[in-house]
Amino acid sequence: MDARRCQVRVGGTPLELLPERALHWPEARTLAVADLHWGKTESFQQHGIPLPLGVLEDDLARLSSALTTTGARRLLVLGDLVHSREGLTPALIRRLADWRASHADVELVLVRGNHDLRAGPLPAEWHLDVHESHLDEGPFRFAHHPTPS
Repeated sequence: MDARRCQVRVGGTPLELLPERALHWPEARTLAVADLHWGKTESFQQHGIPLPLGVLEDDLARLSSALTTTGARRLLVLGDLVHSREGLTPALIRRLADWRASHADVELVLVRGNHDLRAGPLPAEWHLDVHESHLDEGPFRFAHHPTPS
């Protein structure tokens, strides 16, 4: 066991907090992440705001590593997969389609966040299972924004 992993129980369900900034739900073979904001660099650069290159590649390497080390079969993104419509450049769409192809056996589930809603339809070649506001599974309600209980 990696000493950088933190084991917790929520609602009696064992979970792991990973150094890759992801939550691992072993029973469901699921990784959960949020606020990836893919395309943010591209969007900011179009407005003359310099951001370093390589953020997307770092994210993809981190997610690939977490998927490999945990054996997760599903990646659950809890909102803001993308930053904006203008950040969805042809190069970014192609790069992410290539990454998806390298993880074709992993289900990619998106619970839309505010940025995803503004971005409009996402590329079909990303093979997303999209939920508009939340996903209820087991003892959990997965959402980008909390809902009153």
